[in-house]
Amino acid sequence: MAFDFDGSAAKMSADTKDKPPARPPDVLALEASRAYSVAKLRRDEIAGILGFEIRFLDDIPEIVEVLVQAHQSNSTMQDQKSDLSLAPSRTEADDIIARVMRAGRYVYRHRSEVQKALDRIGDVGAMPDRVGDLRRVAFLCEENPELITADARIPANVVERARELATKLSSVVDDAAYRAALARRNLAYWMLDEAVGELRAAVRFAFPEDTKFISQVCARYEPP
Repeated sequence: MAFDFDGSAAKMSADTKDKPPARPPDVLALEASRAYSVAKLRRDEIAGILGFEIRFLDDIPEIVEVLVQAHQSNSTMQDQKSDLSLAPSRTEADDIIARVMRAGRYVYRHRSEVQKALDRIGDVGAMPDRVGDLRRVAFLCEENPELITADARIPANVVERARELATKLSSVVDDAAYRAALARRNLAYWMLDEAVGELRAAVRFAFPEDTKFISQVCARYEPP
């Protein structure tokens, strides 16, 4: 049976369309594609795993395609509708986020909880995602003030400035078409997140001794 994204999306929780991605969509898409390329070679075995719905494996390529297209469309629409007067603020926001990300990856390289927090901050993204990234950066620096002093390239007022920029950028006008594109992106993200999560759980359960297979299916993307 052909994959029906809209039909599958209709079965999801109503608030999913408003739930932003927990990680950059392109990262999840990459991980999902890699997991699928390995798992499909053992589809018959996986299909027989107790309680596993094979659709979670079979639908991955189609969901990835929807997510990638929706994410690109969302970003394009955001660029087209953004007020040009906000361009300098967007550039400053990207710069602050990049500086904090770069410093945080190194300074806290041995603190897994901070690395997970950094994973939730995107390298790029549509305006609503970027506003969320700014707020996460402000919180991270507020909770870990030593990061600011560890790298002189991070502004001393980074917490206050990140929040100011978040407030300013959140003023970008919203419209129905953009909200629809954003909802589709969110639905595709969480649909793919569920599929990958179910696949990984099934593989861990059914093949506990095959550590190589598990590591290939469950591999996380590590940023350079």
